[in-house]
Amino acid sequence: YGTLCSLFESSEVVFNLFPEFRGRGASWVLARLLATAHYRFGATSFSLAPHQLGHDNEEGLRSGAWWFYEKLGFRPDAPEARQRYRLERRRARVRPGHRSSLTTLRMLASHPVFFDLDRRRDDVLGRLDFGAVGEPASQSLRRYGDRREEGVREAVAAFRQLTDEPPSARWSRDQRRALEGWAPLLGALRGAGRWTAESRRALAEIVRAKGGPAESIFVTRFDAHSRLRRALIRLAAAGV
Repeated sequence: YGTLCSLFESSEVVFNLFPEFRGRGASWVLARLLATAHYRFGATSFSLAPHQLGHDNEEGLRSGAWWFYEKLGFRPDAPEARQRYRLERRRARVRPGHRSSLTTLRMLASHPVFFDLDRRRDDVLGRLDFGAVGEPASQSLRRYGDRREEGVREAVAAFRQLTDEPPSARWSRDQRRALEGWAPLLGALRGAGRWTAESRRALAEIVRAKGGPAESIFVTRFDAHSRLRRALIRLAAAGV
């Protein structure tokens, strides 16, 4: 089974094949999963989190998961991991049958790996610092102390004003929940008030889609909003 988290034409992949089925088309199944992300979301960059590779995951470590993904084109970004990877490749060329030690595998598995179909990009899942993206929203709510709900209500009101959302607009319970979660973040976007009316109204449609029946609609609308993308990337860069 596999799952995909997608944003900005990139996907973070979780893939698991039960031991009974390993060696029986596992790479083909993974390729189909990546092809689905490419077709449905336009993903050209794919990432795997360390746990998937064996970090704090002894079964994944001993199964050789890291080298399974390496054979399919995934590579680390971290300089220390790339250096260790090149060393292991040299050892394998000199000594056929060489197997990486568990110590080496633990080091390699402590970093995410990536597979890029096109040129390397930084604005992708696994490389973009979403902790830095969320920090301004957290700061805005911390000002309210234990009155966090009041802060959320004010953020929602500000968001409705920003997007020219009429008071009579009807939102489902899930859409209202999505609005409460997103309003503090979107309120932290610099310069959003100077966006065109169309761009600001599109924000409301993105949040509606987040609370809608299909996450894929949300991802598609999110990726299509170029101003929102640039604003979030600036927030992430500011936290570096």
